[in-house]
Amino acid sequence: MTVRSEVEGKLAQYAATKGIPVAYENVSFTKPTSGNWIEIYFLSNNSVLPELSASRRREYGMIQINVYGKPGVGMGAITTQVNEVVALFPVVPKAGVTSIEAPPSVGRAMQDGEFIFVPITVQYRAEF
Repeated sequence: MTVRSEVEGKLAQYAATKGIPVAYENVSFTKPTSGNWIEIYFLSNNSVLPELSASRRREYGMIQINVYGKPGVGMGAITTQVNEVVALFPVVPKAGVTSIEAPPSVGRAMQDGEFIFVPITVQYRAEF
């Protein structure tokens, strides 16, 4: 298991139940002409070796998830999806290798060309 496989798997399951396309890093993606979609990418991370033997590694990092929609139709659908994505990442004891370190941070809505999006930042810790 990796942080990427755990997080992307959780997001893919959610998106499949909602019928929402997901844009992954370095994977070809065509933006939909209608409806919402989600984009995910990993920001930088730092590794720490908690023991002198270096037999284990702890990684701290952040994930950016953007929820996109069309402007001019209100924020209702985007806000609902933002809240649902935030709920996917509760601060609980880790499952697998990844634990969420703080409640996800939701930014303000921004315009990106013909789309509007709301950014969500998730802090994580992973132990290997």
